[in-house]
Amino acid sequence: AVLAAVAADGAPSLEPFSRLLTDLQRCAERRRVSAEAGDDAGKLSSAIEQAAAVKVGTATLEGARSRLAELEEERARQAKRESFGLVGMKLPEDLECPITFDKMRDPVVASDGNTYERAAIEAVLAMGNGLSPMTREPLKPDLFPNRNLLRRIREHEGEMLAMAAHVAEHAAEVAVAAERARGGDTEANKRQAEGGASGSGGGRPKRARR
Repeated sequence: AVLAAVAADGAPSLEPFSRLLTDLQRCAERRRVSAEAGDDAGKLSSAIEQAAAVKVGTATLEGARSRLAELEEERARQAKRESFGLVGMKLPEDLECPITFDKMRDPVVASDGNTYERAAIEAVLAMGNGLSPMTREPLKPDLFPNRNLLRRIREHEGEMLAMAAHVAEHAAEVAVAAERARGGDTEANKRQAEGGASGSGGGRPKRARR
């Protein structure tokens, strides 16, 4: 922030500070791009803070913050899935990325007509041989969001969470009913024991006749 203020002063003698700020902005931007392509909310949050400190463009930061909100929502959903024991459940195949075999969070359609997780297919385009993992044809760099599939993924997840919540609620009701039944049995046994004790020892013992 200090370097940004110094560079904004515009004095000719401060040109080295301006160059240093530019270098820092480039470094922060590379870190932001890398973090935004991943799924670590903590890393992206840190990258956003560093980018903001060196005055990276507002529009760029807005996109990163939007991605951060998505990651935090996904983390909350993941915690809920874990609490309901849904982590190991098999997803429908069309909701999984054919590269990572994980549920897609940001599905995109590539030029081969197949849908992939954005980060996975971008890695293929950037570091691989540029061939489709499915058809082996050359891929174009254009990627298009598959909003229909993303909606289906969220609907499926909502249905699974609702079903798990219903099962958990029913299990809790059964447990409460069982506890009440045990409490009732205990009280009945106690009354029966008290009644038996009073019946057996209620009178004086009779004297034997001589």
